[in-house]
Amino acid sequence: MSVHVIRSTQKPQEYYDAPGLVRKIEQELKGSHYGIGVGAKDNEARGRVRDILKSHGGHFINYYGHWTAESLEP
Repeated sequence: MSVHVIRSTQKPQEYYDAPGLVRKIEQELKGSHYGIGVGAKDNEARGRVRDILKSHGGHFINYYGHWTAESLEP
């Protein structure tokens, strides 16, 4: 598992560029929130990561894969 933290001074990666997504990420960063990327390859790992992030106040939790993006918030 790998983790990446995006600071408010950084630009989101180009592969996040879906309609409105980059704008939402920039709003979150400007609102002093952190962007955290965690490598989780299967549904079980993604569920564990989601639960951990939510237990610590995480929101706007998504999965980004090759040619796909999916919200992990119910």
